[in-house]
Amino acid sequence: MHTRLFFKIAPLIFQPIKLDAKDNWKEIKRKVITHYTAILTSFEQQLGLRYQESNQIGRICYAQNNTDLRDDFKISFDSEDLFEYLYAWRLFEVFEMGDAPSTSSVGLALNKENIFWKTVSIGKKLLDIQLNAIPSSELKVGLFPISGQNLVSKDILKRYTLTQNGLGRIWINTEQYFDQIPQKAWSFSIQGNTFLQEFIRQKIGTCLSQEDLIFFHYLLQSIVESQILLEKMKQF
Repeated sequence: MHTRLFFKIAPLIFQPIKLDAKDNWKEIKRKVITHYTAILTSFEQQLGLRYQESNQIGRICYAQNNTDLRDDFKISFDSEDLFEYLYAWRLFEVFEMGDAPSTSSVGLALNKENIFWKTVSIGKKLLDIQLNAIPSSELKVGLFPISGQNLVSKDILKRYTLTQNGLGRIWINTEQYFDQIPQKAWSFSIQGNTFLQEFIRQKIGTCLSQEDLIFFHYLLQSIVESQILLEKMKQF
């Protein structure tokens, strides 16, 4: 079973596309691109860009996909660009609206001020974070300062308590806690799924292993960095 944040979010924001829990990254991308094939002509017309399929080696050509090429000089987009755009835009819509709008009315951003390419860039970063991020020792959130048995108790009256500056503690028992957890990360929700809270609920009655602690740090880091990128999209 997939554990990366992307695999938890994708089925929630791409409803009613049927994504199986066993689908890998490539299969999810294929299903989403296939679903949106019908609106490619609309994309091309609104963006003033030509759609081309990506090849297996990489992006279409250096002139088009050179990272130094200004967005307003680009003349086409490919399936990678489209998926990155769709992922960022759909996640942002759900993040802002609280539920997933119909896939038939996906927000088609006009190429005004290169909003499309800015969204593609955000989508690329979101996917990299959610699929590839590893816990960082430099991350200043998610500290676990008290040693013990690491038992996640169900008898906790208040699982999350604020300390200061929008940070708080997630209590796993009366003595042990994750410290410096942003309240926004604790309450981060997609379609009613609060990922940090779900992780704790699933571990009630068990003792957290070192692997559990590493995964918690990955999950926290992914959520915090994803939220930063989604906040940037409000400025588009």
